[in-house]
Amino acid sequence: MRDRLDGLLSEAERAELVRRTKMPHRRSAGKARIILACADGMANTGVARLVGVQARTVGSASAS
Repeated sequence: MRDRLDGLLSEAERAELVRRTKMPHRRSAGKARIILACADGMANTGVARLVGVQARTVGSASAS
């Protein structure tokens, strides 16, 4: 998964995702954290531990 996202985020997209991590909506904030961590090259299992979800959740969130 990380190969697909690596280098695909523009500065504007990254800034928007960072803004969303601060939103009160837990689902939106979590999904933004997942996408940012994957874009930074972190493995799905590491992202899952960081965000507090299962690895399969990371795969589906970063694919959408």
